[in-house]
Amino acid sequence: SSDVCSSDLSDLGSEEIINEGSVSVLVTVASRDDTDVGVKKLAAATLYNLSNAAPTRAMLVADGAALCLIRLASIPSPECQVCCAGGLANLCEVEDTLDQDIIPCLIALAAAEEFDTLVRVASAFEYLSGVGRARTLMAKQPTMPHVFNALMRCGHEDTQVRSATALVNMSSTPSWVWVEGALRDFIVIALLRTNSQVTKLLCTKVLFNVLVSEDRIRFIDEGVLYALKRMSALDNEEVHAVVVAGLYNLSCDERYHPALLDTGVVATLRDLAAKSTETTLRQDMALTFANLSAIRGAEQQMVREGALAAVKLLLRQRDLETRLALIRFIANASAAEDVRAALTSDTGVLPGVVLLVRSDHEELRRLGCLA
Repeated sequence: SSDVCSSDLSDLGSEEIINEGSVSVLVTVASRDDTDVGVKKLAAATLYNLSNAAPTRAMLVADGAALCLIRLASIPSPECQVCCAGGLANLCEVEDTLDQDIIPCLIALAAAEEFDTLVRVASAFEYLSGVGRARTLMAKQPTMPHVFNALMRCGHEDTQVRSATALVNMSSTPSWVWVEGALRDFIVIALLRTNSQVTKLLCTKVLFNVLVSEDRIRFIDEGVLYALKRMSALDNEEVHAVVVAGLYNLSCDERYHPALLDTGVVATLRDLAAKSTETTLRQDMALTFANLSAIRGAEQQMVREGALAAVKLLLRQRDLETRLALIRFIANASAAEDVRAALTSDTGVLPGVVLLVRSDHEELRRLGCLA
């Protein structure tokens, strides 16, 4: 039963068992084809218990414990799979396990139905995704994106958090590939199947990584911008910071301006400007407005969607970078006659411009006069 898996062997001297070479005997017996399944399940439970002692994990792997657990993981027994997943989650910190097909075994275990197994698999992937060599091997597995989606879809919070953490690490790797349909599935899961603020933040970081990858241009139509817009509605300033950083990075490339404007990024930033007080976040908002206004014709749409309301709020910032970005936006936008009319009729913007014109900073004065 699962009680065997969680039993404590400290009173039996687990380190003594390992040091005396008993593990290799256990592994030999458990690996034989004619060994009773019940004995193999007990062996899996014993190896799991022994693996909880961190100082002896390398010795366990050297004695064949990881290879044995990988073989035993194919036994169609929920209790046995829990023990195998738990043992491998402990032993994966030993690098030699990477040469023993631990990753394919964990992928197979990710198809289990029991939360106890899934959370242990997710724990192993969380650790492995932080190790360079393991991350490279995981990225070579073509089913890996779908495996993470399956783990995220289970709805178990701890499993989701660990899987999302692993995905943050994996999606930052240049060799990571979102296979067909995987990113769309992830977005649906991130928006509809996750509940905790921690998980939402991690999912937002994954989306940020998508937008800074070399392949980002092919992901724009996958719903990434829509997902960021939805995430921005959360009452979480850490999420807001990641969302705005992603939008700012994208706004630095004019190819993405139409997609940003079509997604309603101006209204998103307007709403966030009313919520946020964090300096870096507000700087990124101002810089995004300045970048988007650099393309002639965008300024009218930006004003219609509330850019001036955001600018009024952001003008309260006293740092130079934010003010330079805002005056760039105003100078760009004022080139359009109808925008000039909106600017002159909006009593909240002009006083701010006047103050900037009187600034001691030469570039602020120049742009203020240009506006």
